[in-house]
Amino acid sequence: MIYFFPTDTCYWIWCNIYNKRCYFQMFKIKNRSLDKPVSVLIKDFEELKKYSNLNDEQINFLKSYPYPFTILTKPNKEFVLPDFLDGNVYSKIAFRIWKLAIEKEILKKIELPFFLTSANISNEKELYNSKEVEEAFVEHIEDVTIISWQIPKAKPSDIFEFDWETLNLKYLRKNY
Repeated sequence: MIYFFPTDTCYWIWCNIYNKRCYFQMFKIKNRSLDKPVSVLIKDFEELKKYSNLNDEQINFLKSYPYPFTILTKPNKEFVLPDFLDGNVYSKIAFRIWKLAIEKEILKKIELPFFLTSANISNEKELYNSKEVEEAFVEHIEDVTIISWQIPKAKPSDIFEFDWETLNLKYLRKNY
């Protein structure tokens, strides 16, 4: 199943990380190139520590980072990518931690990790309510679940990685 869900920045489209059919369908309905990886949604900083090569100092820095973020890092041996993925495209993983209170309630009911990306046609504007999502993806509505919720317009998350084991950031996208 593919889901459209409101978050702290915009609507996201996501699917279970091990569902090959939904993974490729997500790229198709977004008109996204397969050589442009998507992020991996995880529950919390404990999972980030478990799945990444980040050190304690970096994890603590991220806990106090004041804006929505996606952290790009090498996965460790605990994080196993599905074998249908191109290891060259996913040599680093962009991890996103779920933050909104409403999301935490839903997280209790679902099993992560999930692949996710903004719920918009590639290179078009972000979507902020279920009506916009339905209009943009009308031909795929029976294949997806849309969680209805109005969210305030926000900037997309910052995307960055650490410079080795330091706290120096290399931004791929900076919005705040």
